[in-house]
Amino acid sequence: MENKLYSPEWSYIPPGETSYKIILFDDGCQEYKQFTNNWRKFGKWRGKVALYNIEDPSIIIQSISDWKIQLSN
Repeated sequence: MENKLYSPEWSYIPPGETSYKIILFDDGCQEYKQFTNNWRKFGKWRGKVALYNIEDPSIIIQSISDWKIQLSN
């Protein structure tokens, strides 16, 4: 996953077991609304995070504001 980060400025986060859901699909992320809303973080930079879909790890959001996600129940 580390090689999928948006740029070298981003910090890699080893994916753990914590899952997140997106609470606001905007700013170019609308296309991801069709997938299961179950994600893991794998990168961060200046209030943004990088996510991959737990069900299909090939689905990656390279940049979304951290406040647009929340822990899944």
